[in-house]
Amino acid sequence: MKKRVLLISYHFYPDRAVGAKRTTQLAKALVSNGWEVDVLTKKLGRDAEQDRLGSRKYYGRVFSVYQHPGFLSPLWRLYKRLKGTQGRPNLEAQTQSFEKVAEKRKNEESLWKNLRRYILSMQSLFDANKSWIFLAINYLLCFRVIGRKYDLIISSSPPASVHMVGLVAKLVFKSRWIIDLRDPISQWLSVYPECKTKLRVSVEDYFEKKYYEKSDLIVVTAPSLKDSISHSFDMSKEEISVIFNGYDGNPIPHQEKSFTELSGMYAGTLYFNRSPINFLLAVKKLKEDGVASTQNFKFDFFGDDTWNGYDLREFCIKNGIADLVSFRGYSDSEKLEKETEKYNLFLNLAQKQKMQIPAKTFDYLKFNGVQFVISEPDSDLHGLVVDEKLGLSVNDNIQEITTALTKIVENGPCNYIPPNDVKSNYSREYQNRLYLNLAENLVRPNER
Repeated sequence: MKKRVLLISYHFYPDRAVGAKRTTQLAKALVSNGWEVDVLTKKLGRDAEQDRLGSRKYYGRVFSVYQHPGFLSPLWRLYKRLKGTQGRPNLEAQTQSFEKVAEKRKNEESLWKNLRRYILSMQSLFDANKSWIFLAINYLLCFRVIGRKYDLIISSSPPASVHMVGLVAKLVFKSRWIIDLRDPISQWLSVYPECKTKLRVSVEDYFEKKYYEKSDLIVVTAPSLKDSISHSFDMSKEEISVIFNGYDGNPIPHQEKSFTELSGMYAGTLYFNRSPINFLLAVKKLKEDGVASTQNFKFDFFGDDTWNGYDLREFCIKNGIADLVSFRGYSDSEKLEKETEKYNLFLNLAQKQKMQIPAKTFDYLKFNGVQFVISEPDSDLHGLVVDEKLGLSVNDNIQEITTALTKIVENGPCNYIPPNDVKSNYSREYQNRLYLNLAENLVRPNER
């Protein structure tokens, strides 16, 4: 008899969000290995829903739940947009930590601002997905009424609100439950001060503890997140497993190519902490020192051309590197993959993310290029890249970045590219095999 699994993920095929890849490919692996899969996810547009209907044999049955935008979310987005147009952002101010910003605003807060903060924090409670949670739980109750049973529940975040649905599913179906964490649940230092109150923090921290207490297994994507949960919530490390994201498909065969140009790229969103400024200033230093020129160096950004509202195109012009650095805009995944094959250096910005390993870390491994990581020496990403010789990792320091880039320009990138037999350990297929073993072992005691 087939085992049944309910996979709860806010993002799922054909959603373009980064988080959709992990759960989509996990569902595919489960189906391929004889599991009967139901997926509870966010409703997308009409065309996307048609794609989901046509993909049932690959990913299982997909139940799409409507997410109401809420009453304050549109106003909050408008507020941020208007706020972003009030003068030029100060680059130094953008590098301030959230703690300093929050403390400053707290000290200056008026009664009205305090009230507004409480309203916005309640709107943001559970990732502002309260309506989705409510409707998703209704789906669970309907499944229970019609006699649906599951051997296993898997809830995958972010957003962390999926685990509220997972908790209810655990109680309703009396099933085993895996909590899958791509990022830490509690990241209060990264929350806008306008959306943070003691009430919201206490509520969400309470439920995080409940999630861990009621789960049968926790799967994380970074070793230090495993250590943090084990220490903070007094859990055995045997209850927590590390499964990386992995890259899709097969790696491009490794080739020793003659080196004529260092062609680098960064693909994706430039989040608050992912500052490209020191990297760009290092490029400026390379040009000034005669190491880099239009004859042997180019770098392209695919995605954002701003960082925290700061115009990076203008920054490059001002610093005299617009001839070396270009901004190509966003591309769909298929086109971007083709473009990526042309490059031999891949920038991975991961500052102040000690317990997170960005998904692009593994996506880059598929290609013939050196992975160039900017992260703190005590981060999981730095440890992985250095220990496994997956590329180069340096601190967010202009001199360190300049020195490392100079070595690559002078020696060529081939010396820093891992062989394919090393890369294969980080394929999605391999990581999903590990995941399937965990799932099989977890439900086996339930078999009669």
